[in-house]
Amino acid sequence: MQRPVAVVGWKGNLQFGVEVNERSGGWMTDDASFWKRWNSPATVHMLTEKTTYEKLRSESSFKFRVVTQGLYDVLLSNKIT
Repeated sequence: MQRPVAVVGWKGNLQFGVEVNERSGGWMTDDASFWKRWNSPATVHMLTEKTTYEKLRSESSFKFRVVTQGLYDVLLSNKIT
């Protein structure tokens, strides 16, 4: 992608990165900050598992469009058109 990628709401094997992130100024973010950016004029993409996508689709008021999807993941955009 040739650009920074933020990680939201997941640590897993990135726990070391979380600790470094706190000292280096942030490529990991919380849900509230992510959704604030999602609702901004900037174009934002989200790569997530299909199960998370299905949950967002049924339970969320946030708008998004599917850019592409694979067997297990979905790439979403906050730009509808």
